Amino acid sequence: MKSWRGAAFDYLLCGDVALLKERNIFGSVCALTPLPSIYLRRRKSGDFVILQEGEPLVYSPDDIIYIKSYEPAAADLRATGLHRGDPFRVTEQ
Repeated sequence: MKSWRGAAFDYLLCGDVALLKERNIFGSVCALTPLPSIYLRRRKSGDFVILQEGEPLVYSPDDIIYIKSYEPAAADLRATGLHRGDPFRVTEQ
């Protein structure tokens, strides 16, 4: 239960949560385990990585359910074009 509270906190604070699909010997999903968002990265290859001391843990995209929240402020920036470069740039119109 504590890890699910952490997942809810990560979703509210970081805006995303990743759930690891735990599989049985037959390959069926038998449990979902939340992963800490603060240490989670996504590689260009699509793999998910958990940073830790020593070798990182690498997971295939097939083993992760990634839930990202919608951020209206980011959509507004994309619509204005200000997300490219300096947000305080003034352009002549």
